[in-house]
Amino acid sequence: GKDRDSLSVDQQSFMVLASRAISIPIVSLTMAPGSVLMPWANDVDAALLIFLAGDYTGLAFADVLFGVTNPAAKLPVTIPKFESDTIAPCKESDCYY
Repeated sequence: GKDRDSLSVDQQSFMVLASRAISIPIVSLTMAPGSVLMPWANDVDAALLIFLAGDYTGLAFADVLFGVTNPAAKLPVTIPKFESDTIAPCKESDCYY
């Protein structure tokens, strides 16, 4: 395999614009395979990042949003502020770090 080309998520620029355009509380729900850039983090009231959770992803999001469960935990990854804070992605078939 190989690394992702970027830690940005799809529609990242849309997320920033949408969160600034409305004045109601905003919760960002992001499903990603690992660490992602979250430049909109200061523009939302809460952010929830869930990794590839499988069949019960929607129920897991709902349980957190409605207070059924507390998502507090230690993350298995670091969430960088900038892509330059990370090791460059490997674009070859064999990656050595």
